[in-house]
This record gives sequence, C-alpha cells and structure tokens, in this order.
Amino acid sequence: LSSVHLDIWLDITCLFRIRSEAKRACESEKIYINQQRAKPNRLICSGDKIKIKRPFGRLQILHVMGVAEQHL
Repeated sequence: LSSVHLDIWLDITCLFRIRSEAKRACESEKIYINQQRAKPNRLICSGDKIKIKRPFGRLQILHVMGVAEQHL
C-alpha cells in the first residue's frame, strides 16, 4: 500500500497550484483528514476522507481512491 505526504499529494492532484500553497493551507487549519486537523507531512492513503475549506465558505470533500507519487 503506497502513501505520500499530504502537501505533495495536494500539489500532484492539482488541488493547489504549488506545494507551498498546500502547505500553508494545512498550517492554517483549512484541511482535515478523517475529521482530524491535517499537517503537511501527514501520509495519505487510499480510503482517506479529506475536507478542504475554500474561500467564501465553500467546503470541498474528497474521498481518496488511489495515491499518485508523481505527476503523470
């Protein structure tokens, strides 16, 4: 079972433009994994549920189906 750090995965999946932007979102408590506040170095695995607080009160909910370790 492969896993990858959250900030890297968010960048790879194009949910954030750059890795440092994803890292900032984690540090400012805008990202939760399985109902827990996420840190940038947390490992992501298949089956995780991710919530991202977006601007203007929007909430993005993701279910991780698979993990990519690099851009394709």
